[in-house]
Amino acid sequence: MSAPDADLSAYRRTTGRIGRVVQYAREVGSTNDVALEAGTTGAPEGFVVVAEAQTVGRGRLGRRWHAPAGTSLLISVLFRPPEPLEYYAPRVTMVCGLGLVEAVGEVPGVGVRLKWPNDLIAWHQARATDWYKLAGMLTELAPVSVVVGIGLNVNVPETDLPSIGSNATSLLALTGQEVDRVQLLDRLLDAVDRRYSALLRGTDPLPVWRATLAWLGSAVEVRSSTESLVGVATGVDDDGALLLRRSDGETLRITAGDVSLRPSPSDSSMDNPSSGSRR
Repeated sequence: MSAPDADLSAYRRTTGRIGRVVQYAREVGSTNDVALEAGTTGAPEGFVVVAEAQTVGRGRLGRRWHAPAGTSLLISVLFRPPEPLEYYAPRVTMVCGLGLVEAVGEVPGVGVRLKWPNDLIAWHQARATDWYKLAGMLTELAPVSVVVGIGLNVNVPETDLPSIGSNATSLLALTGQEVDRVQLLDRLLDAVDRRYSALLRGTDPLPVWRATLAWLGSAVEVRSSTESLVGVATGVDDDGALLLRRSDGETLRITAGDVSLRPSPSDSSMDNPSSGSRR
């Protein structure tokens, strides 16, 4: 199906700080757990875990992340950003999201956007009014490190997508061709490395990340584990929190939740990156 196991298992980068040390596994519970543990035992910044399958992969809001073995990129990257962590941790996630956009746009050539806070979504050409989830990220903090887990559906057959999620897609489903996971991983880590290095030099990724977000200015629904809120996503603040304007004019600052588009007569925006998107 995808690139042979031996190719992924031998992958290393020889430049930069991300991916010089890679731990490969055919199966783990969670790549994030492996990276978090490695962070407490002296693993260097840029340590990467790559797995073919996860038995208890985690998504946001307590969800499970599932992908058929050998079809996807399931990785976690260990960062050791400087203080203050309150500033750098969300920007590390932004860097990884922008790296995903860049890599997917270059290797298979698929136009994608980021959906707040940390999903990668694609416009489905066969269903011109729908977005589908291509990847997700989960950032977890430890006392001396930040770990970002990424699950990217690469060569998942279309017949297997319903078992992942009702709105799931894959690069194979979008392009009709299998993608070289090694090449894709290399482009991803290279993009993350460059953008993280720029962050450490003082370049804030927030403006570019904000411009890459889908549905800003659109009517949306934001669901958390305890409530559902409806309003217009007017933007994100300097910490990456979503700003939601309610019908009564109140603007809420939301730091966690799952966003879905909520079309209304006054808002017909569904940003198709192939036809020019509204930001």
